[in-house]
Amino acid sequence: MTAAARATQTATTTDGPGPGPGPDAVTPGPAAARPAAAPIPFARLVRVEWDKCLGTRATRWLLAVATAVSVLCQLVPLLLPDDVDQWASVYLGFGSVGYGVLLPVVVILALTSEWTQRTVLVTFTQEPRRARVLTAKLTVGVLLSLLAVVATFAIALGGMAVAGWGLDRSVVADHPWGLLVLGFVLASVVGTVSAMGFAALFGSSAAAIVSVYLVPTLWGVVFSFGVLRKLSPWLDSARSTTWMQEARFDGHLGQMAVSSALWVLVPLVAGFVRTLRREVS
Repeated sequence: MTAAARATQTATTTDGPGPGPGPDAVTPGPAAARPAAAPIPFARLVRVEWDKCLGTRATRWLLAVATAVSVLCQLVPLLLPDDVDQWASVYLGFGSVGYGVLLPVVVILALTSEWTQRTVLVTFTQEPRRARVLTAKLTVGVLLSLLAVVATFAIALGGMAVAGWGLDRSVVADHPWGLLVLGFVLASVVGTVSAMGFAALFGSSAAAIVSVYLVPTLWGVVFSFGVLRKLSPWLDSARSTTWMQEARFDGHLGQMAVSSALWVLVPLVAGFVRTLRREVS
């Protein structure tokens, strides 16, 4: 066999008929699909949203003022023992005033500032699944509400210590401590999540703040007259919050559940749906 014949036979058996690439060449084929990018871990999303929420001067000042107000409110039961009941729930109630008023503003700003400052473009570009971002923001809000409860108990216990050791006054625990903790946790989480629901629904800081503070108040006034008065305990969020903080769960669980569903679940679900469909521009 000649050399030319041997070369032709080799090319046919290795690379197929006719001239072609060498045996080590990669045969062209359909383009390989790119592997899907790994999702951002949820813990990282929570950490990023935490930094966003507490990374501004406004939120830090709001939390500082809330703490100062709660501490100053302890002077009321300390200086007015004849006018204010010396109960643990009373000290805790005064210790939660600052956080109850200003913490909803903090979480509202955390949700609405991204839309007003247009940083939501970056956020939803890095994580297009908006539900995960909203869930991370909601998680941060719940964590802040739990920290507010811890701070409330620390401030109230400090006030009770001053009353007991410094003023030789007895402060009575009117409810088991476990029920008091549960009540304040529920009240804080319900108020915070409700504020975040209104913020997601309206997308505006002013509208959300007005909704959180004014609408439930007007609602309570309207339902305090005539036949509607019977419905007020079921629809008044302020009354439900008071029952939670006073650990008055006996006979009020149904009313607290209905009120929470109205002022928490409804705006939260509507806010989620609107944010998922809202156009980013």
